[in-house]
Amino acid sequence: MLNANWKIFAENGRDGYHVPFVHQSFLGYASPPQPYVLFGSGHALQRAAWARSAVGEETWLKTTQFPLTGLEPGGGWIANIFPDLVVMARGSVVEILSQLPLTYDETLYEVRVIGLVGDTEDARACRRLAFETWLQTQQPEDRASMENQQRGLRPQCISNDHRLRSQAPGRGARDRIDLCCRSDRAGKPLIRSRSD
Repeated sequence: MLNANWKIFAENGRDGYHVPFVHQSFLGYASPPQPYVLFGSGHALQRAAWARSAVGEETWLKTTQFPLTGLEPGGGWIANIFPDLVVMARGSVVEILSQLPLTYDETLYEVRVIGLVGDTEDARACRRLAFETWLQTQQPEDRASMENQQRGLRPQCISNDHRLRSQAPGRGARDRIDLCCRSDRAGKPLIRSRSD
């Protein structure tokens, strides 16, 4: 569970330049920012690279010995399919991050790492080690950053701000905006509207 609005997750996945600032640990210097393209639809595509100098030569060789087809060892792509999905194909590992908005400040956040059909045990071990070495460190740092942003964005004069992308489950299209109610600390409605 991520205690942040879905928009913060979506923005985090689109902005590759946050890495050296948010990821002060290993990932901040191990994955230098690369140029990226933002599309009008909200999607984004960014080249990714791992810095060979960030790990010892033995770890580099172990984590890059089974590169994904079409990728150089340590290279890859990050694709943000706006708003709910980020797919990272990096070197020898594929990581899929997805989200499901639950409330205005709660988002179900899931991380999956996949292998390839027909992988040998050695290839699976390589992919697992690559995830643990290069990618797993980002999860707590991203979570803390996104939750801090949510706390910082919460207006002081408004206690409830229920902005949802869709109606309650099963009641409408997922992309529909449904601004239910905003109230001040005393519970007095500030806005009452619905978009149809």
